[in-house]
Amino acid sequence: MTDYEALDAFTSHMQFVHVYIASFVSVTSAFLVVVHLASKQLPNLIANLALALYLFASIFFLVNFQRSFTMTIAIRDYMMSSNMSWYPAVTEPRWIMPSTMWIGVIVMSVLAAGAIWYFLSKEKVISDV
Repeated sequence: MTDYEALDAFTSHMQFVHVYIASFVSVTSAFLVVVHLASKQLPNLIANLALALYLFASIFFLVNFQRSFTMTIAIRDYMMSSNMSWYPAVTEPRWIMPSTMWIGVIVMSVLAAGAIWYFLSKEKVISDV
């Protein structure tokens, strides 16, 4: 693989990482808005469908975020072995990218769990009324 191909693969996978986290934030925001504004008007079937769709979308974005980041790290390691030290990601300490990936996975997991908790707490308030 040439230096150009390695750099292109690295930046392409890093763009996927950004797309997955931005998509996750968008889906979570939309889910929370629907839960907050319309939870009283939604029939149980539709509310449960929204929850299931959110759960599957969250898992999809979380897993793909982690996989794309893992591929990005592998490409960065290849760039290190190819002596591409002119690129900043190659010269930074090796622990930074994996730590960043796991921080992202943890944050996304906590946000998803929080959104689901909010949904369930709103549903409980509605059923108590």
